[in-house]
Amino acid sequence: MNPTTTTRNGKLPLDVLTEIFPHYAAEETPQHPTETLLPICKSWHVAALAKHSIWGQFAIQIGHGSDTEMILRRTETRLKRSGDVSPMDIKLRNIVDIDPNAPKIMEVFEDHQPRPTPAAKCPTMVDKKSRWKKSCTCERSAYECVENILILLAGLDGRHCARWRSLILSPRTSQQHVRSDIGIVGDGRIAQMLLYPMPRLISLSMHTFMDKFSSGEQIFPHVPSLTHVVLSDCMISKIPNAKNLVLLGISFKSLIISGAWYKEQVWRTSMPRLKVLKLNCPRFPLSCPENFPQLRTLELRGERFPMYEAYTYTPLLHLSHLSLGIEGTLLLESLETSIPESLKHVKSLRLWYGGRFLFMNSSDDILLQLVRFLRLMSGLELLEGDIIMLSIVIKLIADPPESVSDLQLFGGQEISFRLSPGGPLWKLPSPSAQEDVAELASRLGVIGLQKSWRWVLK
Repeated sequence: MNPTTTTRNGKLPLDVLTEIFPHYAAEETPQHPTETLLPICKSWHVAALAKHSIWGQFAIQIGHGSDTEMILRRTETRLKRSGDVSPMDIKLRNIVDIDPNAPKIMEVFEDHQPRPTPAAKCPTMVDKKSRWKKSCTCERSAYECVENILILLAGLDGRHCARWRSLILSPRTSQQHVRSDIGIVGDGRIAQMLLYPMPRLISLSMHTFMDKFSSGEQIFPHVPSLTHVVLSDCMISKIPNAKNLVLLGISFKSLIISGAWYKEQVWRTSMPRLKVLKLNCPRFPLSCPENFPQLRTLELRGERFPMYEAYTYTPLLHLSHLSLGIEGTLLLESLETSIPESLKHVKSLRLWYGGRFLFMNSSDDILLQLVRFLRLMSGLELLEGDIIMLSIVIKLIADPPESVSDLQLFGGQEISFRLSPGGPLWKLPSPSAQEDVAELASRLGVIGLQKSWRWVLK
């Protein structure tokens, strides 16, 4: 058969199939892995095996009751099919105890990577006869499976690590650091795999990593191509390839790990090319802003802006996008006092309600601080947020309380508004009449202007 022509039975040419299959492989799921291409027909089988690059993608999730032996066998087979030179993209997650209600800030960090679906609860958790809950061993099994798969994907003496292009690694679930069955650290097998050179690695996203390694050793010691890094509750001694990073995301839940970062001065390194910084660590001090001369996007979730006091007045000259998950007035106040000049250059601002903001302070304190903060942003062009924060801002424009009535919001410039996520843009003209603000509130779908401040804040 000539593979460049169609035949009477309507088969697609080989070159067309090899163009289609990578798109299928990129969207594979545990229910529909790339291997489902093989039994369709002989021509598909041949075309799929001939395209080595589709077998270099490893999307592995290990949950309650997962068949770890089958996962290992499939991974080994796929590794052989990928050949010796194809780049490897690895997503290796333990999802046994993932919290479906946890903040989704890491979903933003990982850009196009979807948040994994929580695994079903283990059927052995309840004894049907005694109705007593049993201890589930799936977490230990999943952790050991992650270890074994990573060793397999690294290869003998790390020979496959030179092919790694992207790595998403979550050896433990978010609650595992407080569990006693495995302990606070692993046996070092995972860390050992991360000591090999990875010259092609571009993107790294690592979650709940607490594996022990020898003093003086640094994981990811040779990753010259690395530009995107996300670290969530990771015990490390140094940020890998900091001088070449473009995006960095940091998140902490564990006080043990954040304390270790502080003690080891992990932040004390220059990041001259960093353009995007995303932080979910409200009580953690950030290194001086001189370390981020190219920073353009700053995303913060927490109670305050984590910056050392000695450097509070050094501006971030290129800052143009600011995103805030507000959990108290301290965040706005600390930004106002630490980088007031930088706020004047911000063009887009995103605000979302952090969950405690409205219950920690008096209403006058909240509104006064918010007005003072917004007035600093003389270059603002776009304001987007969730329904709670946009309701407060729109209400401030239309009906400012007496305590802030003499303070003009936004300095009189024209602002576009958008309800997150992905709502349409609506402009508020300047100057604006009460009818303009009412129409804006209606189009955005926020709380009506006729509601009292007491009602809005509750």
